[in-house]
Amino acid sequence: NIKNFTLQSLSNHKFSNIFDNIGEQDISSHVNFKDLHKIAKKYNLKIDEACSQRDFLTKYGILDRKQLLSKNKDKKTKNIINNEAKRLIDNREMGDLFKFLIISNL
Repeated sequence: NIKNFTLQSLSNHKFSNIFDNIGEQDISSHVNFKDLHKIAKKYNLKIDEACSQRDFLTKYGILDRKQLLSKNKDKKTKNIINNEAKRLIDNREMGDLFKFLIISNL
């Protein structure tokens, strides 16, 4: 249904045309995770992961990666790395807004 179509793109923290700058912008969509859970259950699929972006990235090492990337960097570069990691995992920014759902048939 086109009225429920929520595909959107962002470039430089601003909404952009999805066909502009292909490969150079973020694309996202509002997803009804409740319905996806129901569909998975109906088809006997396994929910391997269902969590916030913060939980997913933290579980899979973003803090270690941030530390590794910051090693031997100047203060300005360290601040950029810290700010970008914070943006990805802070619950007031992207950390709770974006979700991860991994479904498998294993």
